[in-house]
Amino acid sequence: MGTAALMLSEACRAGHGATSTGPTPARPQPLGNGRALSGHSGVVDCMTFSPDGRILATGDEDKTVRLWRTSTGTEIATLRGFREGAGQLAFTPDGRTLAAGGDDLVLLWDVRTHARIGALTGHEKAVFAMALSPDGKTLATGSVDETIRIWNLRTRAHIATIRPQAQTVSALAFSPDGKILASGHDNGVGTGDHSIRLWSVPGWKPIGTLAGHTQAVGSVTFSPDGRTLASGSTDSTVRLWDTTTRTGVATLTGHASTVTSVAFGPDGKTLASTSSDNTTRLWDVAKRTTTRTGAGGASVAFTPDGKILAASTNKTVLLWPL
Repeated sequence: MGTAALMLSEACRAGHGATSTGPTPARPQPLGNGRALSGHSGVVDCMTFSPDGRILATGDEDKTVRLWRTSTGTEIATLRGFREGAGQLAFTPDGRTLAAGGDDLVLLWDVRTHARIGALTGHEKAVFAMALSPDGKTLATGSVDETIRIWNLRTRAHIATIRPQAQTVSALAFSPDGKILASGHDNGVGTGDHSIRLWSVPGWKPIGTLAGHTQAVGSVTFSPDGRTLASGSTDSTVRLWDTTTRTGVATLTGHASTVTSVAFGPDGKTLASTSSDNTTRLWDVAKRTTTRTGAGGASVAFTPDGKILAASTNKTVLLWPL
């Protein structure tokens, strides 16, 4: 699970002396209480909305994946099959299939019938990261076994294996045009670098490195236009990177602990982050400032239209209208 990877390093994370590139507003507005979705018996570790925004999928340490109706907050289905829990989720672009990474494999479900329709096996250890290409044809999975495996989601065939220099793969994301795969890593407390690696698609060759975080990188996401990559780390910071020049453009500070998840709003002007300091922050990307704050935890996600923000808080998910 992505956030679990970050916790491997949290106990010995670096100090929080970094400085934001812009002034922080004196009084960010509160997100409020939000609408609570309750039902999980373990910590909610991951979530994602369906392409039409009507369904929210959540996974956690109680070994289940749950589907919720966004409009009412009612639970639609409980999906089972993991031994230890699900840590990564992705809907296919047509919304018909849900992929869930956990244990040492990926399970696939039919969203309409809730039937399990397949499994992708091959990793030797826990799957901590997962990303689906924009066209829905290719799935990338990252693991504690220090590999990234590439799959043809239609045929369920294994396509390629990337071995990023003996590092746990703790985060993955495809660029919006599908030409770049970004990977974040956790190679141990106080050891080596904690850079983000960029890989060519479909060649799966290294094409760049983004260096700056001082601890594990557990979440990466591209802006909708693909020009910016955001990353969250155990070093308590969110960093913004220019994907053209492959340089850092901002370090966003304010969280007091591991940044567990980052997500861009659909217009690319707003970034959400959540942290094990139990807060969620909304950032103005241009001004590099916090605009709103609320409860948080392990994961955060926007509906595709940007009208709802979801964040996990321990065993509960909160939905806020924006």
